Amino acid sequence: MIDVWNDLALRWAQIFGAAVVQNTVFVILVLLALRLLRDAPARVRHTVTLVGLVKLLLPPILPLPLGRGAVEAALTAEGGFAPLIFGAGGTATGTSTAVPTVAPGVLAILLAVWALGAAAWLLTTTVCTGGLWWRLRRTERIPARELPVVLPAGVTVHRSARIAMPLTLGPWPRRIYVPTAWDHWSADCRALALRHELLHLDRRDGLWQGLQMVARALYFFHPLV
Repeated sequence: MIDVWNDLALRWAQIFGAAVVQNTVFVILVLLALRLLRDAPARVRHTVTLVGLVKLLLPPILPLPLGRGAVEAALTAEGGFAPLIFGAGGTATGTSTAVPTVAPGVLAILLAVWALGAAAWLLTTTVCTGGLWWRLRRTERIPARELPVVLPAGVTVHRSARIAMPLTLGPWPRRIYVPTAWDHWSADCRALALRHELLHLDRRDGLWQGLQMVARALYFFHPLV
């Protein structure tokens, strides 16, 4: 079982290790581009950011040139992990008839730590999103005649006392949620808030945000990501 995990760790290191190296360079270039485009229209900056997000989720152009020797070195005394040989009686032995049991290599340990961290990050984000959805399960729909703008077909606006700002929720949202403070806003402020949320729907930002959650889970250890 340990041998299988070590082999899996080698494949993971070849692919994900290369992705980390390549995407680090790419993210730096994206951040520099956003710096140069700080006065550009929001749509341009949004597109550049999405390019960076998609690149994070793509496999690397070329994998790292790691061979089996890299893992074998990590499983020997030279690499810091001496293999243990056990005989039939459970005592250490050096005979050729013994069945070797090797300790997890460095890559296998890194894979386990990364998998636990990614799973914890994704679980936390999912629970937080689910908590927000639970708070919004009971809302009051605002009639279309009371809205300052005409909404696309199928899009509705709902009032909730459990949020502090307008928002949408989900990968393909058809609802816009507004706080109860909506009742005290001016018509211009309401129209501006709705147009802002409609832009999120038009750009499919809910879907992109879901992909962002996945990218942040995969690269939870990466400060630039």
